[in-house]
Amino acid sequence: MKIAILALQGAFAEHEQMLQRLGAETMLIRSPLQTSPKEGFRSLTLEGDGGGLHGLVIPGGESTAMMRIMKDEGLFEPIREAILGGLPVFGTCAGLIMLDRNHLDVMDIVARRNAYGRQLGSFNYEGEFRG
Repeated sequence: MKIAILALQGAFAEHEQMLQRLGAETMLIRSPLQTSPKEGFRSLTLEGDGGGLHGLVIPGGESTAMMRIMKDEGLFEPIREAILGGLPVFGTCAGLIMLDRNHLDVMDIVARRNAYGRQLGSFNYEGEFRG
């Protein structure tokens, strides 16, 4: 299985490591002009359509910055077209935000950023529940 990972910023390395641990072949996408047309973004299509990809992961990061980079690098339309053409996509955190109606417009949702407060106010806590 071959999975492309949008590698503009954020947690792309962690997604790549986990997918590789699970046995997937990965390809990092940084620009539309990858080294070879067969491996490049122009062929970001379903396996069987010549692109050889089975899916796309859009990881977390900062959605505003990632959208700006996607547009500046010419990635916005190719990604959108590939997803609308049937390429399975998985978005985590900012990746999910980017899939909504206000961004890539490939999911009929509107994601709320920082719905529970600012990111700096977020934290993890380990504790016990009794009862």
